[in-house]
Amino acid sequence: MSPSPSPDLQRRRAALIAAWQAARDEELAAEDPKLAPRERRMDLDRRAGVLARVQEVVDERLAAAPVDLTGTAAARRVVVAHRSPWFTDRLRDALAGHGVEVLAVVDDGADAIGTTLVELPDAVVVESVLQRVTGVEVVRELRRYAPEVVVTGFVPYEADRGALLDAGAAEAWSRSTTPDALAAQLAALLDGPGGADGGRRDGRQPASV
Repeated sequence: MSPSPSPDLQRRRAALIAAWQAARDEELAAEDPKLAPRERRMDLDRRAGVLARVQEVVDERLAAAPVDLTGTAAARRVVVAHRSPWFTDRLRDALAGHGVEVLAVVDDGADAIGTTLVELPDAVVVESVLQRVTGVEVVRELRRYAPEVVVTGFVPYEADRGALLDAGAAEAWSRSTTPDALAAQLAALLDGPGGADGGRRDGRQPASV
């Protein structure tokens, strides 16, 4: 059985989840779907579905009793949100060689948000194209509600990096970067200045959310 989370971790997690839930409730109450145009109703329905899924993941993760992050021997922990099993399997192996544990692999943006809110990993790797929620949206949500987590991105092409960086990603890699190279650079990012609080390497300021 996994050890219980420390009191400090429990307080931090509870505060993050409470802030997210308050924002969720405010957002859902902001507009009356009955009065909105058809397109806006569809968007509200989509958003409500996303928020419901995030809450479901939060509840599932809390029930699973996440591990204690305060142990001195604990590995650095990463959540990977990516649709390719080939890529995630190789990234997991490569990160293990740098003492970094992949604690969860998901292919849904809502799952990435919910998992991060509960687990508070050291970093998240977010693919730009995910189910339900885009990578850009995931980055914005995590930078808003879990600013201490290093949020990074993965995009198909080098020219696409800017969208994730502008959303607040500390770094973004294209598919020209191999899993081994990505693992080495992510480990260096976690070890470098600002790695513990979501710091960026490129000096860019994230767009307002």
